Amino acid sequence: MDTFIGELPKLFDREFAMAFLLPVMIFIVLINEIANIFVKGFNLLDLLQNNLIISTTILGLVSWLIGILLLMANRFLYRVLEADFEWKPLKFFTKFFTEFEKNRYHKLINKIKGPCKEDCKEYCKLDKFPPVEQEKSRKLMIELYTQFPDQKCLILPTRFGNAMRASEVYPRVMYGIESKAGWSRMLTVIPKDYRDLMDNQKAHIDLWVNVAFLGIGLILEYLYLLGMAIFNRPIQTAIQSWWILVPIIIVIAIKGSTVFARNAVVDWGDYFKAAFDVYSPQLRKSLGFELPKNRKEEIKQWTNFSHAIICHKPKFIPELEKQNTSTELKRRNKSKAK
Repeated sequence: MDTFIGELPKLFDREFAMAFLLPVMIFIVLINEIANIFVKGFNLLDLLQNNLIISTTILGLVSWLIGILLLMANRFLYRVLEADFEWKPLKFFTKFFTEFEKNRYHKLINKIKGPCKEDCKEYCKLDKFPPVEQEKSRKLMIELYTQFPDQKCLILPTRFGNAMRASEVYPRVMYGIESKAGWSRMLTVIPKDYRDLMDNQKAHIDLWVNVAFLGIGLILEYLYLLGMAIFNRPIQTAIQSWWILVPIIIVIAIKGSTVFARNAVVDWGDYFKAAFDVYSPQLRKSLGFELPKNRKEEIKQWTNFSHAIICHKPKFIPELEKQNTSTELKRRNKSKAK
């Protein structure tokens, strides 16, 4: 997941406002409304209206600060949604969910019809089958490649995590480039306009991730106030039966936000994959590597480069292009002649 992040949004741009400030402001309003359910007459917004200018400034500053905290916790929140934990007790807890995702993976493969059923590589041969089966198999194959990584051992406990990993493995599967080694270097050759498109799409992921975790904050507030009401703490209203609807609505909103976040990951993944499709030749040129004769050599070249970068093994770095050396000599000779 770390390879996906790239450049974090600036603190005053549109992406930050949409992905961080907007959900925080909604969160503050909902905190007030939930508190108003339990404490009759409590309305923080009414208190702020006594001095509109000062209260608006305070509200904006608080929202901005909470947004910064969410930004600082961005990678951690992604890790939690992916359930990609290194701590053994947490791994044991998520093992059941990993098996569930693996079963979903196998069921999806078994649904695919035609010659693609075994390895899902014969996409072009679907034309031999009836149109209905063609369309069904194509949709299932797209779902498989956008929702799961290429290897069973890489499957994570959550759908969100698997959608992220499905995009992350793409450059390795297609070109032999490991994301950890290639993405930070790819950013050096990607034009700013394209990076802005990717940042804008990532802001959609951040938005729904933040909504999900702020929703958990609302649940905690509700449980705290409900406990105070049950144990006769100074709550100024009687317990109502309809209160049970509040956490149900919040849980539905949290679930919906994770679904939207997963869909946004798939959309962002298209930009991520396209970056390697389009700009990997430019990266090779910038690194000065030899032009491979065929796809097989290209994959070997990028695989060696990835291994060299990850393991700090200079001997695996591909050879420099010979033409670059001769061109440099010609340039030097011309400069001497002048």
